Amino acid sequence: MPQLYCNAAEGRTAPSMAWLIKFAERVPAGYTAGDIVSNIIVPETRQHGCRYIDTVPVNQCGKPNFFISHRWGSPFSHLLTALKKDIGDKEGNNADKPNVFVWLDIFAVNQHPGKAQDDDLSKLQDVIKQSEKTLLVMDNDGQVLRRVWCLFEIFKTVHFKGVQQLRVLAHGVNLMGLKDIFIRLDVGAAQATNEADRLSILEDIGKTIGVDRLNNLIREALVDSTKHEVEQLKASSHDEEDFRFHYFSALNKAGQMMTLAGNYQEAEPLMRETLELASEAMGARSGAAASCVNNLAEVLRHLGKFAEAEPLQRQAVELSEELMGKNHPNTATYLGNLAQLEMALGKPAAAEPLLRRALDISIKSNGAEATDTAVLLNSLASLLLDLGRLNEAEDHYRMALAAVRKQLGPDDPEQVAYVANLAGVLQEKEQHQEAEKLLESALQLCKRTLGPQHPMTATVMNNLGEALARQKRIEEAEPLVRLALKVRIQNLGTQHPATANSLNNLGGVLMGQGKVDEAQSAFRESLEITEKLLGADHPVVANRLNNLASVLAEQGESTEAEVGVGVGVGVGALVRV
Repeated sequence: MPQLYCNAAEGRTAPSMAWLIKFAERVPAGYTAGDIVSNIIVPETRQHGCRYIDTVPVNQCGKPNFFISHRWGSPFSHLLTALKKDIGDKEGNNADKPNVFVWLDIFAVNQHPGKAQDDDLSKLQDVIKQSEKTLLVMDNDGQVLRRVWCLFEIFKTVHFKGVQQLRVLAHGVNLMGLKDIFIRLDVGAAQATNEADRLSILEDIGKTIGVDRLNNLIREALVDSTKHEVEQLKASSHDEEDFRFHYFSALNKAGQMMTLAGNYQEAEPLMRETLELASEAMGARSGAAASCVNNLAEVLRHLGKFAEAEPLQRQAVELSEELMGKNHPNTATYLGNLAQLEMALGKPAAAEPLLRRALDISIKSNGAEATDTAVLLNSLASLLLDLGRLNEAEDHYRMALAAVRKQLGPDDPEQVAYVANLAGVLQEKEQHQEAEKLLESALQLCKRTLGPQHPMTATVMNNLGEALARQKRIEEAEPLVRLALKVRIQNLGTQHPATANSLNNLGGVLMGQGKVDEAQSAFRESLEITEKLLGADHPVVANRLNNLASVLAEQGESTEAEVGVGVGVGVGALVRV
C-alpha cells in the first residue's frame, strides 16, 4: 500500500512529468486510462479512499502547468507519447530545467464514488483557470470529440483564458480523416461514463451558451488554437532541430484543421510549406510526403485550381502504390481524389476507370456500406450524371446516401453533400418537388450544425435557389442565390468555380426578373472566371457562353456578335468577333 504524502490541495495538485514517465513503466502494454483506474488506482487507494495524487511524493507534486483533456478509452501509451513530444520528458539532461506538472483526472480526482469524488469534480473548472494551458490529446479515431467532458473542458478553457491557451496534440493522427467527426461535432449527443455527469454538464451549457452555439464555438476554437500555435512558434526563439519538428507538426495540424473547417485559402500556404518541410526532413518519396502531397492537392481542388492539383494527386497515387500497395485503402482514397479532378477538368473518360478501380478496392477493404465506399459511390454517380446517364446516377446517389446515413445517422451534416447531389439529378429528371424538399431539409441541417458562413451551407443555398428558379419562383430564388454568392466569395474568393456557378445562377434569376443589364454583368463575370480557371475548351465554358449570348440577343446587341448555340453544339461553333 503506497504511503500517503499529502492531501493534494483538494484535487488541484498535479504530478510532475518525471513522475508520470516513471509511473508509466509499470503500466501494462495496451492499458487505457480506464484500465489504469480500474486495475491500479482504485485497488491501491481503496484502503484510504483517497486520490492517487495523495500517494505521490510531495517533491513530485505542484501547481499544474498543463490541464490534460483526454479520453479514458485511448491507450495510455498514446497519451504519454503525445505529452513527451509536446512538452518533453524533463529528466536526464533536462533535469536542470524547471519541472513541469500535468493535471490528469485519473490521478487528481478521487476515483471512489461519493461526496469526495463529487467535490473534486466540482473544482475542475478551478484547475482549468489555474493551469497555464489545456492540452487536448486527440486520438486516432477522433472519439475525444464525442466525450462530453472533453468538449466541456474545451469550452471552459476558451471561456476563461481564450483559444491561445488551448493546444491540440495530434502527433500521428490524420486529422483530414476525421472530417465527419469534426463536421458533426454535437455536444448534445456527446457521451459520458456517468449519465448524471452528462446531464449536469448539459444543464450548465444550457444556462450559458446553448448547445448549438457551443458546437460552432468548439469547431472555431480547434482551428484558431492551431493557428495561434503556428504564430507563437514563428515568434519564439528556438533550437533549430527541435523547432523544425514542432513547427512542421504545428503547420500540418493547422493546415488540416483549416481544411476541415472549409478555410481553404488560409490552408493552402500552410500545406505548401508543410510539404516542403516533409520532403526536406523525410524525403520526397516518404509516407509523410505522400500524405502532404495528397492534402495539398485536396486543398487546391477545393480552391478550383484543378490543373495545378492534378499532377500532385497523380504523385500521391504513385507514392501510395509504391509505399503501401496497389490495393491499400489509402490508394483507393487517392484514386478517388484523382478521379474527381479529372471530372472537374472535363475528362470523364479518364475519371470513370479510376473511380471503378477505387470503388472495387474500397468494397473489398472496407465493405459495401462503409463511409469511404459511400464517398466513391457518390463520385461515380456524379460522373454518370455528367455523362447523361441519369437513371444510373440516381441509383448510385441513393446507394451512397443510404450507406452514409446508416453509418452516420439521418441528422449528420456529412450527408448534406449526398443529399444535394441526389437533388441535382432529380431536378434533371424534372422531379422538382422531391428535390426541393431534400434541399430545404439539408439547408436547415447545414445552418444548425455548420453555421450560415460555411461553404457547404452556401452550396445548398445555391442549389435550392436554382431549384426554385427552375420552377419560375424567381422572387424566392434571388435572396438565396445572392447570399450563396456572398458566402462563397468570403470563403473561396472571386476566382473559384463555385463563385462562377453562383454568378451564373444569379444571371439566370435576374433574366427571369427582366433585369437584363444586371444579368449580362453576372453572366459575363461568370464566363470570365470559368474560362480563366478551366480553359476555353472546357464544356462548362460552352454553357456560360450560351447564357451570355442569350442575354445579348435579348438586348439586341448583335454588334458584339457573341453567338449562342443550341444544345449539343461544341465550343468550336461559338464565334466571338
